[in-house]
Parts: sequence; structure tokens; C-alpha cells
Amino acid sequence: MTLEYDAIGDFPAYANPLSLANAAAGLVYVHGDQGPDNVDLATADTVSKTVTKPGEGTDTYILVRAEHLPLLQPVRDVSTALGTTALTEPVLGAVEPTLRLGVDMGYTDRTYQNADKPTRFSLVTPPSRVVQTAAALPGAVAEGRENLRNGAAALGKTSHTARTDGNKATPTTRAGTQRGKAVRAAINKVLRAKPAPSSSTNDDASTSDDSD
Repeated sequence: MTLEYDAIGDFPAYANPLSLANAAAGLVYVHGDQGPDNVDLATADTVSKTVTKPGEGTDTYILVRAEHLPLLQPVRDVSTALGTTALTEPVLGAVEPTLRLGVDMGYTDRTYQNADKPTRFSLVTPPSRVVQTAAALPGAVAEGRENLRNGAAALGKTSHTARTDGNKATPTTRAGTQRGKAVRAAINKVLRAKPAPSSSTNDDASTSDDSD
């Protein structure tokens, strides 16, 4: 069993810069503690291939699909830390389907039907993979557009927070909007504040009076 985009078990077959960069990120975000032992195969999104070898038994190859590209995970981490996920996720959702096509072009396929066939690393991406990627591009763009539209619609809605005192829930604005207003208010307060007279000005004035 292999986790998708894990640089150890799912390394690209071709020298695609996007694929290699994503695999490097996968080494950090997918490999290790996030390994197959922590995957619930009953609920995970997987593709598999079973190969029967006469006199040797049966081998089953399983690829656990990744929900997101490791390449975008640093952006998501920073966004989570800043509390701006509601703003950045629609944009990432718009970009990711097309970006994933570019990443996947560096592999023989994503259906895992070549899992039992050793593939020599190549500096050149086969033309057939380029054609397949180009054919899937309109669908990826449409998916990204839909993700952006859905994300923007979600941003335009107010959420209702349950009250523990039994009163009716009251609508609350998005945390990102509140934070933005607070930042703007703080900046405006600083801009409106009058600068305090400097001590050097007073000293200079007193010095000139003494000299007179």
C-alpha cells in the first residue's frame, strides 16, 4: 500500500518540475507518521490492482488517494495560523485541479494500473501523457471555477452560533472580516494620533533663550 505523492513510495516517473516539487513536499507532509498504518481502508479513497502470478500467489497494489496536493500544504498551514482559511481556500480550490493535472503528468498514470511494472525514470515526458493532460484541462478549469464560485458563495453567507443561554442564535460575521476591520481601525487610530513634541526641540529652544 502506498500513499499518493509520498516521495518514497510514489515518486514521479518523469522529470516534471511540478511533480518533483510536489514529491519533495510529500516527503514532509505525507511520509512518516502519516504512513499507511494510519489509513482506514474502509473509508479511504483508494485505487488498486490485483496481479496473480502462477505458482507465486496474488499481489494487490493499493494507492491511497490524497485529498490535496502536498505542494499547497505550506500555504494552507500559514493560512490556518493566520485564521484566513475562509479567504484562501476558495482560491486554492480554484487553482488545485489544474495544478494537480500538471503534477500528475509526471506519473505513468493515476489509476495505478501500471503498479506492477517497473518504470525507469525518464528526463522526457511521453507525448501521450502530454496529450492526456491537455484533454483533461477543460474539465480541471471548470472544476476550479466551480470551487471558486462555491467558496465565494460561502464567504457571502453569515453563520449562526448556538447560544448556551437558551436564547435564539444570533448571526455572526466571518472571523476574517472582523479581524480585517480591527486591523484597519488600529491603523486609522495610529494615523490620527498627533505626534508628541520631541525633547530635542525644547532643548534647542531653551539653549537659544540662554544665549540671548
